[in-house]
Amino acid sequence: MVVVSVDYRLAPEHPWPAAPDDCETAALWLLEQAGTRFGTTRLAIGGFSAGATLAMAVLLRLRDRGLADAFGGAALHVRSERSDPRRSADR
Repeated sequence: MVVVSVDYRLAPEHPWPAAPDDCETAALWLLEQAGTRFGTTRLAIGGFSAGATLAMAVLLRLRDRGLADAFGGAALHVRSERSDPRRSADR
């Protein structure tokens, strides 16, 4: 398995939609290059917290281009206080 991480531009210096634009660019690059560079066309996209929002935004953009089917899976996790095991219920 190969993991590609995107160094996307951050707010406030680069306001929305700079980050999803960068992630979409990376996903499109990966679609073109995965077979040659990594020897696979089996792709997944994912993110944690803000990354989950970006992953979903990219999947929706790819869907609108007719390319979402190229990604066989999506792993999304939005962090909340309830999902944080370090947070005690009695605090």
